[in-house]
Amino acid sequence: MTMDAATYVKRVGKLPSLPTLYYELTRAVENPNSSISMIGDVVRKDQSLASRLLKLANSAYYSFPSEVETIEESLQLVGLREMRDMALATCVIGSFKNLPAHLVNAPDFWRHSIACGVISSLLAEKRNEPTPERFFVGGLLHDIGRLVMYLTAPAESKQILSLCESEKSICCKVETQILGFDHAELGAELLTAWKIPPSLIDMVGHHHSLGLRTSTGDYMVVHYADFMATALEFGNSGETYLAPLSAEAAKRCSLDEGQIESIVHETETRCDQLCAILTDTSAN
Repeated sequence: MTMDAATYVKRVGKLPSLPTLYYELTRAVENPNSSISMIGDVVRKDQSLASRLLKLANSAYYSFPSEVETIEESLQLVGLREMRDMALATCVIGSFKNLPAHLVNAPDFWRHSIACGVISSLLAEKRNEPTPERFFVGGLLHDIGRLVMYLTAPAESKQILSLCESEKSICCKVETQILGFDHAELGAELLTAWKIPPSLIDMVGHHHSLGLRTSTGDYMVVHYADFMATALEFGNSGETYLAPLSAEAAKRCSLDEGQIESIVHETETRCDQLCAILTDTSAN
């Protein structure tokens, strides 16, 4: 089976989907006539989502000096688009349930993804990028294509994982060999089908495309974060061997030893709490 990722997404049949509430929230956030109260009412239609967003606003990720008590207050403090992006993160994790345990350890996968998101946002902060929360979501979603493979092509996924182990190869090369595309391309196609903002699609689709130049180069931040999260063994997304770090990404992010230590410490501080909030199945 070899085809491009776009064709695969069209042919594979039913894929995980985002709840309609996410799109309603997006429309409300993008509507200049929406008030904070109106957007808060949209969020409260899903009490599980509302609870998670409040917990996120009160987490070490934001570290506000006092407790955030209402959705409206969280929207004001975090920002409308940033809160919408965090809602996307919670919705995505909730959309991938019953993952095949023989192919992926779900807690390890999400720990790696969340750590990559945290590191991406910290790198974005150090680069003075606007809305670093956007990079958190890009990092969180970077390997989402792997889950699509596990769900829709389990036999091929098992073969890919086995070949990666026996050939001591990174997954992207073997995925392209077996399927005709890699998990980054497949993830980008899924996000395109979900009508996710192009900047996030760029981060997901190109985070393994070493040397590629895009309009923003934001994917390099996620590429660097993915390298760090894998090297530091924050969870595991299914990659057996550490993919090489792009020299251009290293130059673009340009961290000294002290900054790296700071990022590692902050990631350790934030990651466990975010994992507990975002993957809490009892809230569903």
